[in-house]
Amino acid sequence: HLIKLIHLCLSCYSTTNHTINSVASCTELEVLEYSSYNRTHASLQLLKIFTSKMLNKVTSFGIGNIIENDAELDIIADAFPILESLSIYIANSNVTDFSKFTRLEDLDFKLHTGIVTDAMINTITGHLPKLKGLDFDSAESVGPEGFKCIANNCKDLEDLRVDGYYAINQEAVNMLIKNCQKLEMLVLKTDSVLMHTTEEKKLLEYF
Repeated sequence: HLIKLIHLCLSCYSTTNHTINSVASCTELEVLEYSSYNRTHASLQLLKIFTSKMLNKVTSFGIGNIIENDAELDIIADAFPILESLSIYIANSNVTDFSKFTRLEDLDFKLHTGIVTDAMINTITGHLPKLKGLDFDSAESVGPEGFKCIANNCKDLEDLRVDGYYAINQEAVNMLIKNCQKLEMLVLKTDSVLMHTTEEKKLLEYF
């Protein structure tokens, strides 16, 4: 009796027809948090089974399993065609093709290995012009060019949160201010030190 459920956290090692039918019965489901503890059980294939039987209204999705490649991103995009919010763990900086997420407004991504680069930020944000919220860590190789890409690609951005040994300069600051005029929340962290450079402090003056 889950017909009116709108938020579901689903963790499983395997699945049964009963589980599939129970999830499918959640016809009003809008928020799904999902993880499969058995990677060999093809967790994303399970996801396809669940969503193929749902009247899919899900707009927010979070997954605890590591997304290994762009093909797995496509599975998620195909499963949730009206997705607006996504929280995801990415295997490495080669997983960047978010082109199918045409309605996405909020992206929170974490890297399993490696670091986020300017090129990765450019590719991801280039696919997601409607982004209003962007949150990522492992930003050790994100420099001024990465922030310029965000400013150029995400002009509706309202909330930006970056964690790691990034670098930002005055030119990038000016571009964020000029292009992202809806920006209301800015969190830049390096080892728990917030707004630690002159450029970042200048950016604070505009909020």
